[in-house]
Amino acid sequence: MHILSTTTTLLALSLWPAASFASEAEGHASDSVTAEATPTPTTAATEASETPVPAWVAPVCPETPVLSCSPEADALTDGSCCTPNPGGMYSFTQLWSNETDRWTMGDFQVMRCDGKRLRECDKERAWTDEKLGELMKDYDGGFTDEWRELSYTIETMGWPGQEDGQTLIDIWTRIWGRAATCISTLDTKCHKTPGHAFAEMLRTLTYNQLQLPTRKFLDEADIKPSDEVTYSRDEIVAATKSGSKLPVSVVCDDDGVLKSVKYTYVVKGPWHDHVFEAPESHNVLEVFGCPETGIRYPAHVPPPAPEPEAEPAPESEPETPSEEAAAPPAEAPVAEEAEPVRVKDEL
Repeated sequence: MHILSTTTTLLALSLWPAASFASEAEGHASDSVTAEATPTPTTAATEASETPVPAWVAPVCPETPVLSCSPEADALTDGSCCTPNPGGMYSFTQLWSNETDRWTMGDFQVMRCDGKRLRECDKERAWTDEKLGELMKDYDGGFTDEWRELSYTIETMGWPGQEDGQTLIDIWTRIWGRAATCISTLDTKCHKTPGHAFAEMLRTLTYNQLQLPTRKFLDEADIKPSDEVTYSRDEIVAATKSGSKLPVSVVCDDDGVLKSVKYTYVVKGPWHDHVFEAPESHNVLEVFGCPETGIRYPAHVPPPAPEPEAEPAPESEPETPSEEAAAPPAEAPVAEEAEPVRVKDEL
């Protein structure tokens, strides 16, 4: 059952510039018996083999895309560029944030077809954020308009990790190393450059978010954020499952507050071709953390506005001293010396 489809084509054959090699020079000995033979200068190119650098060739896949977690996919070798194997089932989780009044991108997991989670499958491709930045600079010759638009879309939709002070590149690096390295169709050998593989991960996660509008699914079933009305688990599951045509899991906190919705799917063809379908029901481990009734879907509560900074008290003007205070103190009068008393000599 198709819910998300997009017309995509495999990467066209693109040749890297072939290395040019100079013809090998031959040294000639001097005809003179007395003259010493002068060797002909050689370069690395003349010593190298004339075998050209192999060009990247786009993978040749079946005309009819193979569904992951199917018997046909099991016949494919591991590391297939055409259909993910192993790791052919996925879960995409959205979180409800009543502070931002939107469902944001949450967790993304890669699983085997039996529901067991895979993680950190290729240590060599678990690149650092600095390495990913370098790879993206090589992607289509730099940061194209498409890349800028994609980055803006992701930033606008938001990742909850940003609330913890993490940057977007921190989130991308973590998702790439932990999950995307487990998707065989994102192996670097399946793409023209490593930057293309990383860009396909970003594009597909963005596609997941846009094509799984949980808010819209719930609104259409008259399930809206409210501090007064509560809902049942079956109502929420039915609304999201009906809208997405995928199996879902809902999660609540200990107080029965709706926290997240997880969608599980398999793919037809490469994961980044965006053809998602529901897996066989017996392969999906649906675990609900919500009570059967009384689930709260909290209404929008904007975060408290920061307290305004107290205005500094106006500086008081220095007091102007009065004339009396400004006048120098009067000098005390100098006492005149008294004349000595002369006593007459007695006769």
